[in-house]
Amino acid sequence: MLTMLSSHQEQMASVCAVATLLGVLRVIDYADTACKFVLQAAAKPAQPKTWKKKNAAARSRQDYKTIADVLNEVAERPLQQPKQTIIDMRGKQKRLVTNLEHLNEEQQEDTGDHTPMPELQHNMRLMVDVAEADIQRIDGKLRHEKDTAVILGREQTRLQTEVELAAAQVQALNQILQTVSQCQSADASVSITDIEQVYSRLKQKHREEYYMYNLAAAALAQALPRLTQLLAAWRPLDDPSLGTADFTRWRALLESEQQKRNAVFQAVAGGSSDPYVQLCSAVVMPKLSRVVTNDWEPRNPEPMLQFMELWGPLLPGALQQQVLESLIFPKVRCHATSFTERSRVCIASVIINRTSVCFYDETLCFPQPSNY
Repeated sequence: MLTMLSSHQEQMASVCAVATLLGVLRVIDYADTACKFVLQAAAKPAQPKTWKKKNAAARSRQDYKTIADVLNEVAERPLQQPKQTIIDMRGKQKRLVTNLEHLNEEQQEDTGDHTPMPELQHNMRLMVDVAEADIQRIDGKLRHEKDTAVILGREQTRLQTEVELAAAQVQALNQILQTVSQCQSADASVSITDIEQVYSRLKQKHREEYYMYNLAAAALAQALPRLTQLLAAWRPLDDPSLGTADFTRWRALLESEQQKRNAVFQAVAGGSSDPYVQLCSAVVMPKLSRVVTNDWEPRNPEPMLQFMELWGPLLPGALQQQVLESLIFPKVRCHATSFTERSRVCIASVIINRTSVCFYDETLCFPQPSNY
């Protein structure tokens, strides 16, 4: 019994010794680790506590870019090619390169620059790049909107000018319409001179509208009955000067530009749309045709020659040709058989020379005798 008790006490003493030894070894290990941390801390320079108010001067100053700075940097940079996807495969892992300017810095970080929190700095740079891209996009859109505003301003000015021009034209047309309406509502007591003066002022003041809207036709409607009344008892060969002054003034108002350019080639009588040709065909030609057919004698050409000298410049070219071909030369041809040889040549020479008409007809010949 005593022997067993002593053996148990020896075992307990051995266990206590082993536990004591393990505790000592653990304390030594902790002390070694603490010494290493102390040595590492002593080797590093002391970092100032910048978060304290008294150490505000030791804080690093942060510089911020404004929108103007970003736009100036973009303007100073050379023209860049469109952005492309670039993958950096030089390291252990593939990397998507978003900015070539920081490519070397990122490579240094991968090769040994232990910058704290590299992922956060990468994300910050990415956000800065995205912000710069947004600033550039917004600036480009702003420039586009400014250019559009300038173009729209010019278009507005042009349209405003057109509106003012159209308003002026409308006002002018209202004045013309009012004047023409007054002339049309005037009674027959208004003289032909007053009507001519009204349309003369219209033509001088609104020349373009006068030809564009054919106001000569309206003037013809006012002039035709009054001139017809003026020449109601007119005998062209007895008083050839009657009405020449009125027709001279009305020719400037009624004759169209086309009629002036192609006077000889215009249609005559009812086939012409020129107001002046219609006026002469309605007032002058019937009376002249009646007098030449019934009263004029080719043996006495002087009245007809006086009429042609006065009315030749007033009649349109087509009517002049009609007078010669339809009235004068047929009458002369009918009476040519009763003329003597000398009178034929004299009458024909006087008519042709004084009317300055070069006309040749094989049926109308005046042979000149040898003794003339």
